[in-house]
Amino acid sequence: MASPRPTATCLKRLFTALRSVRVREVGLDEVELHKHISQALTQAGIAHRREYAFAPRCRADFWIEPGIVIEVKKRRPDRAKLTVQLTRYAQVPTVRYLVVMLEKSISLEPVLEGVPVRVVSMNAAWGVAV
Repeated sequence: MASPRPTATCLKRLFTALRSVRVREVGLDEVELHKHISQALTQAGIAHRREYAFAPRCRADFWIEPGIVIEVKKRRPDRAKLTVQLTRYAQVPTVRYLVVMLEKSISLEPVLEGVPVRVVSMNAAWGVAV
């Protein structure tokens, strides 16, 4: 049985937390970015799992119940490869929402396999200080 879709209130809390992250160091690797994101989620009271294997060949950078996957990418990822990865995730019945945090934003389909997809652009939302 599939989990319920995240509520609008749940998503609003999530995106508020993600937009609150401020990275002051330049050139952080993905592991360091994950630490900042995890801190923001924890401060917002959002329980999450890091590097959560939710199906074969599917490991979420962050997993939030009910079935929200957050995938974090540095630089500008290859759109086709990212779409393949996200589609594989979206095919898992417990996945209800996909959030992709990109250092350099690209456009993605708003829905994959019936699962909503939302891009959060780090360079637009994070306020990186140089």
